[in-house]
Amino acid sequence: MNASKNKGFFEDMFEGFSESFMLPTDRSDGGTFESQMDLALVGSIAQGNGVSDDSVCFAAFAYALSRFSGGSESVFVLSGDGIRVPVRLGCGDRPVEEFLKEAS
Repeated sequence: MNASKNKGFFEDMFEGFSESFMLPTDRSDGGTFESQMDLALVGSIAQGNGVSDDSVCFAAFAYALSRFSGGSESVFVLSGDGIRVPVRLGCGDRPVEEFLKEAS
């Protein structure tokens, strides 16, 4: 793959994004953030919208991150199996179905 072309793709993807914020685990007081989810509910939402369970969790994370940061977008790195993929997802007001389709 052409490294210059790849770099250009990601520079375009993140152009104009400069938000910075502290996550709960970044706090100097050592605070933590925990969450639990109902896997049956995740599966039901996924099945009802024609997406995977992973997509529902990914979308929920992106949406929560945007709301926590006060922004309308989420930017983060999704990693697994030794692969890292930078993600930029618009989390503005729109129907849940549309948001899940974009996130999947």
